[in-house]
Amino acid sequence: MAKGTLTRWINTLFLGRIGGVIVLGKRHVPIFEGVVAADRLHIVPNFAEDDLFVTTQDIDKKFSAPSPLRILFLSNLLVGKGHRELLEAFLRLGSEARRLIRLDFAGSFDTAEARIDFVDRIGRVPEVTYHGPVSGERKRLLLREAHVFCLPTYYPYEGQPISILEAYASGCAVITTDHSGIFDVFTPEVNGYAVEKKSIDSLVMALERAVAAPAGLRAFATANHAIALKQYRSNAYTRSLLQVLETTWAASRATDGSRGERRRV
Repeated sequence: MAKGTLTRWINTLFLGRIGGVIVLGKRHVPIFEGVVAADRLHIVPNFAEDDLFVTTQDIDKKFSAPSPLRILFLSNLLVGKGHRELLEAFLRLGSEARRLIRLDFAGSFDTAEARIDFVDRIGRVPEVTYHGPVSGERKRLLLREAHVFCLPTYYPYEGQPISILEAYASGCAVITTDHSGIFDVFTPEVNGYAVEKKSIDSLVMALERAVAAPAGLRAFATANHAIALKQYRSNAYTRSLLQVLETTWAASRATDGSRGERRRV
């Protein structure tokens, strides 16, 4: 038996015996088709930490004077995450558009060489800043000040980026791609702009739209914040998770009971 076939057989054997599987969104359901019964698949979206949530007054304040427009990339800076394409798109903008934008990058590189190359590239670009890995208050402040969160990812191991939900909580419009589970939590022209994967031209158009229509960005940001308050808080996640566990436990007890009845017969 080939290694891949053996691995799938083992996974199928064990997954078929567990009480339930939790996935983050509908787009991850097909992964388990034919392996886990549909009634044992449960969708529980992720959440943003409570301290990242801003107020509507905070959103109104930052969009009252959106110049320069703060655009944030916050993720590991790996090949496929889209940070290189975003930087190239910014550098292709006309001088006037570039003057109206401040582009912030934050996160870790996988190698020291990649970090050095990126830092060298932006060294003479005053509108672009690399903040390094961030957490805690530094991360909260970057999200709080950003008007737009941009994650043009095509990373092969992407799931459902929690950073998008964090951007919603922080009152940001979002620019992202139709990749992996992202469109489970993102709708183009409702939450922000969708761009084509690996397309610098598509990103240029999105950046130009953002600069030209800050009122539209404000509408996206306000809608995103309201959605996050309703769907992506930690207490909503906990309630959904407990409900799944209770349902799974009840189904398991019922199955055990029916097996006992059959044995007595």
